[in-house]
Amino acid sequence: WRTLERLPKSRLGKLRYAKDLDEIYDLCDDFNVEENEFFFDRNPRSFSSIINFYRSSKLHLVDDMCVLSFYDDLVYWGIPE
Repeated sequence: WRTLERLPKSRLGKLRYAKDLDEIYDLCDDFNVEENEFFFDRNPRSFSSIINFYRSSKLHLVDDMCVLSFYDDLVYWGIPE
């Protein structure tokens, strides 16, 4: 959770502070309560760059990924320009 605290206004940052199931369901596409598992219907290749940005504050584009698609994912995750 500490990693997500770096960007509290992003989707994952907000998820870190969600107080109830309604807030969780507003931030992800599905949630398994029993497994405490979140599901996001997004490109898994871009997610590796997104989570690395949380860790390092450096954003790297994945090879062979459309820049416009990657930008859409940045918007979805709430990563500021």
